[in-house]
Amino acid sequence: MFPAWLRCRHTGVCTYEFGSIVSKTLWKERPVVTAKAAGIPMQFPEPFHKNLVESVEGYAARVLDLLTRPGERGKFDRSGRGYVGKHFLLLRVLRDELRLIKQVVRTA
Repeated sequence: MFPAWLRCRHTGVCTYEFGSIVSKTLWKERPVVTAKAAGIPMQFPEPFHKNLVESVEGYAARVLDLLTRPGERGKFDRSGRGYVGKHFLLLRVLRDELRLIKQVVRTA
């Protein structure tokens, strides 16, 4: 089996099974196919939950589908980066904190 980074580089479809690497890959505008486990589903934009698979056969089918339909890969790329930017970057945390401060100041 080739390492994930090598598969990703040559096929344009990344497959991972753990953690924040999913968000990092989405930020780099690469489609991801991964297991439906732990906190991974919350890192995916809703329309692309079909890329969360539960079997080896599911991996194979989904990767082949993405390789044969480049238009869908492009949609995933743009949506993934936007989703990560909106939900997981430090700027989102800062925005949430500023909203909280604004609410506190208004009620005081």
